[in-house]
Amino acid sequence: MVSTVKNLTSGQSMLILIRSQSGQPLATFVGNKVSYFATDIDKSTAFLIDGKYLFIYRCDYTIYDLSLLKQP
Repeated sequence: MVSTVKNLTSGQSMLILIRSQSGQPLATFVGNKVSYFATDIDKSTAFLIDGKYLFIYRCDYTIYDLSLLKQP
């Protein structure tokens, strides 16, 4: 419950890689304030990226925290 509330209110810097069901790369999104949540539509996920709404339907995606990708 704490993680869900934190995700909806604060957001984190994240990188989102989206692939088709066959594995073909489709898009990459990066944002400083990224929140994600489930939708009422089956097989879909919604993201709020820097105040803009992204709806993903029937695609594979991977989320990376940007702090993990920064080099020392």
